[in-house]
Amino acid sequence: MRNVKQWMTLGATTLAASAVAVWLSLTGCSEGGASEAVSPGPDASTDGLPDASTAALPDGQGPAASLTEHLLVSVNGASRSEVFAVNLASRAVDGRFSFDTGLGSASTGGALPLVIQQGNDLVVTMNAQKPWEPLGSWNVAGDDQPADAGPGNSQPLAAVVPTGSAAFILRYNRNRLAVIDTAQTADAAAPVRYIELSSLLQSGDGDGQIDVTSAVYVPRNRRIYVLLGGYDRTAFAADQTNLACLNLSPSVIAIDAVTGELISLGGTAPGGGIALKGYNPWISAPLVYDEAGDRLLVLHGGCSSASDTRVQSASASGVQRRGIEEVSLATNASTMLVSFDGATGPTGFPSSLTVTRDNAAVVAFTYPAEAFVWNTRKSALGPKLSASFDWVTRDAAGNVFGVATRKAADAQPARTDVVVSRVKASSLASWIAAEGASGATPTDAGGETATPLPVETFVEIPNVLSDQSFIFVGGASVWPPAATR
Repeated sequence: MRNVKQWMTLGATTLAASAVAVWLSLTGCSEGGASEAVSPGPDASTDGLPDASTAALPDGQGPAASLTEHLLVSVNGASRSEVFAVNLASRAVDGRFSFDTGLGSASTGGALPLVIQQGNDLVVTMNAQKPWEPLGSWNVAGDDQPADAGPGNSQPLAAVVPTGSAAFILRYNRNRLAVIDTAQTADAAAPVRYIELSSLLQSGDGDGQIDVTSAVYVPRNRRIYVLLGGYDRTAFAADQTNLACLNLSPSVIAIDAVTGELISLGGTAPGGGIALKGYNPWISAPLVYDEAGDRLLVLHGGCSSASDTRVQSASASGVQRRGIEEVSLATNASTMLVSFDGATGPTGFPSSLTVTRDNAAVVAFTYPAEAFVWNTRKSALGPKLSASFDWVTRDAAGNVFGVATRKAADAQPARTDVVVSRVKASSLASWIAAEGASGATPTDAGGETATPLPVETFVEIPNVLSDQSFIFVGGASVWPPAATR
């Protein structure tokens, strides 16, 4: 498992200079189960939220069938980042957008693509026709820095845009969500509202942060499901590398996308949230909604015993609560579907997961980069893919795209390229069909297969961020967004 100090927010804990460098080089409808609205608290004004379904967008913007499908690849460096718009029809890089911070990524889950500039608290709306051209920006730093001079940067991670123009911004270093109105054309404007979540802090979580990690919108009930990390960023195992396994739990909460109200799911976590069994979910990795199964899927990186003095790797037996967890939206129950605990299986830190169709999925790990196919009906991963991915996503047709960096060893001067690979939907469908015929996973978890799924190099982007001392993949997503399964 990755040294947690290598990926944790810079302001969240005191890091040695070497750890900082390594980290930067990574980093209406009813439903089953109890469910009721609860007060968001006195500072959680939701009056005046942008209309989540009918607000006007800038002229010529918004999703439409005529939009060209682009893969937006986010690449971060030491002090500068770029988003590349890869045309999925021509395989050309149609444009790029640069910004001066070493953390950031594109978000494509709404009516407009956004670029989240984590390092400088900016959210930028992009042109739907040309997603490399900015339209406006919002400063989401807010005035809610902890009184004890905690993390100075709010670190926006991602955005959820249910429909229309209301965008809910997740801020990892704060306990409030910011809400912006993407219909406005603004320059570093302030959010229109905040949603207070401080009451969801667990007893025993000594850092004062709820660790807003990821979120997804579910159209059928007009709810935003938010994943809270719920760990103590100051509590490490005795080896001083991994988070310590404490009596804390990640949780999933629900917010009404129209009113901004917190909705109790009848769970045991604060606010009626659903307490999860895993630990240490990857920050900003997509919380996946699998519509076919009406469930959420969560990736956990795990933790170490507080007294463990060994420096753990992901494959070491001391790492616990690591794997893929399911949250059923029919029953609000959680189940650990796949465990990565123990000395077998992937050695990297789970970074992203995408579910395509017919129960097929691809799971990516980073440091080291690797990827596996997964039959979501099974309790073990399928074969390892021949290409390594730091991040995975899919398009509307169900093709999976994996992104990774690659050093050009023979180039002078040395350079780093970004490689985009593709696993075709037809290959995944054939693999799932073979799985169904055999009734069992044909290989051990993480094992090789005699007939690996074909992976093609889709496009190579050479010499990326050549002025930076190191680069890493910050994320990848397809615009316009694929409809949920």
